[in-house]
Amino acid sequence: MKNKILLFIAVIALMGCNNPATSQDTATADSPTVETDQNQPIYQKLSGQIFKAKLAAATDPIILDVRTPKEVAGGTLPNAMVINIYDDNFQEQLKGLDNTKPVFVYCKSGGRSGQAMSMMKGLGFQEVYDLVGGYTAFPK
Repeated sequence: MKNKILLFIAVIALMGCNNPATSQDTATADSPTVETDQNQPIYQKLSGQIFKAKLAAATDPIILDVRTPKEVAGGTLPNAMVINIYDDNFQEQLKGLDNTKPVFVYCKSGGRSGQAMSMMKGLGFQEVYDLVGGYTAFPK
C-alpha cells in the first residue's frame, strides 16, 4: 500500500512538471514564460539580466526607448531608437516599425514601456520584451 501511494505521488509530480506556462502576458521578471508554439506572439516583462541576455542573443532586434528627450539626455542603451511615448503621433511611429522583428522596449521605470508593449500587441507585433524597472535596471 505504501508503495502505491508513493507511486501515485510521483506520477502527480511528474504530470505537474510537464505543464508549461501558456500565458504570454503574465511572464514575470524572474520567470519568463516558456514558449510552446512558434506561431504565438510573445509579450514578456523581463528583469534586467534576462533582458540583456535575450537582447544579446537576438538577431536584428529593435531596441526602443520610449522616454522623454530630457530622460534620454542622461543616456540610452546602445543602438536604441528613441520614440517619446508622449508624442502625439507615437502610435503612428510604432506602425512604421517592422512588427516581425523582436522589439526590446524600455522607459525610465517600466510603466510607460508596459503601455508601449500593450500598444504594440494591438498593432500585431510578434515579439516584444519589456525591461522591468526601466533603464536603470539594465546591467551595465
